[in-house]
Amino acid sequence: MLINRKTFIQFICFFIMIASFCNGQSAQLPDESIVNLGDNWFRTTAWVTIHDDLTIAEARQQATTKALKNIIEYYSGTEINSTSLSIVAETNMNMDMDHFSRFTSSMSRGMILEKEIIAENRKFYGEDLFFVVTLKAKLGKLEGSSDPFFKINASLNRQRFQNGDEMIIQINSSKDCYIYVLNILSDGTVTALLPNQYIENNFLGKGQSLRVPPKEGSITKFRVGLPEGTSHAAEMILVLAIKATDSNEQKTFDLNLGNYQMALKELMEFVMGFPRDQVEQVNLPYVIEGN
Repeated sequence: MLINRKTFIQFICFFIMIASFCNGQSAQLPDESIVNLGDNWFRTTAWVTIHDDLTIAEARQQATTKALKNIIEYYSGTEINSTSLSIVAETNMNMDMDHFSRFTSSMSRGMILEKEIIAENRKFYGEDLFFVVTLKAKLGKLEGSSDPFFKINASLNRQRFQNGDEMIIQINSSKDCYIYVLNILSDGTVTALLPNQYIENNFLGKGQSLRVPPKEGSITKFRVGLPEGTSHAAEMILVLAIKATDSNEQKTFDLNLGNYQMALKELMEFVMGFPRDQVEQVNLPYVIEGN
């Protein structure tokens, strides 16, 4: 069958239009807008590009962290800074940082109380492969304003440790308070360094300094350790200070040092029981490297 020149040109133009439309559709990345589900629940989608230097597991965690960070920023109305993520960038390491994202903003802005992965998959958009995560998360924050005269300072003896190195934490406060020192491990579990069955007194007086562990007592040294089968790990020390008042009493976690796990949800539910002016927090991220 013969077709004239005009018909042929129209056919080509139509084919190009259809091809362009299909390519445009396939290259359109998922919408990352935030949906308010009510009752402080929010849903969003986030994605990262999968490349040769990024494993599927790392891509999943990066996309999850990105989604949670976006939700916190939407909830608080301000951009947040994540010290736990910045240290990874500085050391050029790709690690599981999902659990750190729960502490990336101040307590008055918002904390992730619960999260649920709705869908996750690998998908091509154009010529690039992406890992896409859709999740929902519930947020909460402490009510009221912070006390400008209640401040704590905390520091580690170093930010990068070799496997087996000794860790020392120095803390001081501008007001009488109870100090809780928690170690967030690379697998997402939480270890209470203070108080515990060996170090019970966690009261810190105004203007005084606290060394964890103390120089004298049953436990005088904390040593960092790499999880089995790993060459490096990113972890974090979380220092909480609860103002000492007539109504606030010392809380002791009923756990055994080195032999327990505590869900982060339980930790945050404990914190959420106080008004903002009675709580202060310092995050101290660090990296452990193999010898």
